[in-house]
Amino acid sequence: MGYFQDLLQKPIQPPYLMIPIVDNQYVYQQNVNLTIERPSNIFAKFNIKIKGLDGVKYFKGKNKLRRKTIYTLDDKPIVTIADASNGKKNIYLGKNEKKVIATVKPKSSGRKYKIEFTNLANGQKDAFYMDSDKRLYGCGIFHGKEKDGVPLLCRVVIDRKISTKFSIEIAPGVDNMFMMLLAVFFSDRGRYKSMVKNHKHSSSGKHNKTHHHSSDKKHSSSGKKLGYAVGGAAVGAGVAAMATHGHHGYGYGYGHPYGYGYGHP
Repeated sequence: MGYFQDLLQKPIQPPYLMIPIVDNQYVYQQNVNLTIERPSNIFAKFNIKIKGLDGVKYFKGKNKLRRKTIYTLDDKPIVTIADASNGKKNIYLGKNEKKVIATVKPKSSGRKYKIEFTNLANGQKDAFYMDSDKRLYGCGIFHGKEKDGVPLLCRVVIDRKISTKFSIEIAPGVDNMFMMLLAVFFSDRGRYKSMVKNHKHSSSGKHNKTHHHSSDKKHSSSGKKLGYAVGGAAVGAGVAAMATHGHHGYGYGYGHPYGYGYGHP
């Protein structure tokens, strides 16, 4: 299976710095394991279900051709990924297109995407890379370019028996909601693949002599370092509270860096 088997063997690792993007509350100290289900009923109001390994639904979503949104269980939109200009996608808070927090750009080198965002922990620009196998059985989300040996923060894998079901593994110290949204994006495999193909066709034949130098900053020394206690168990009650209460489910944050295990030397 090549790259797919290699991806399955890679360990999920936390970033060197905690990475909140949507909101501080979506960063956990433990690995999180979830599933995405895409119901076959295309007329359903919500056609995405995000569940824990215990089968409990924590979030729901709407998957449309050009826009995908994750909601709380009481119908409050949390974050959206939608088509933008020049073959890119924007990620924005709720359904407010003016509150863009990240951009997604397909790479012409293959089944890859670059996701640029601002880390709320230190205010710095940063980037993830999504890499997938040829058949789109799975994808990995890396904190930088995979070839540089950077941490694998999230792995999304299709269920071999149910093609509309996907498993998600998320590392400690990274924004779970942001990873869920990228996983939902990957779960629409036809759309995911077509974006890369369209980008490759549109960029072929162009002779651009401008050299773009990457501005990605690898593992900046500023920001909040992780003092995590890594666990392999799925987060159950915490995710349930997050799903129920939306952006008000927790009292910790960067005003209290030591209260949740982060920031310790």
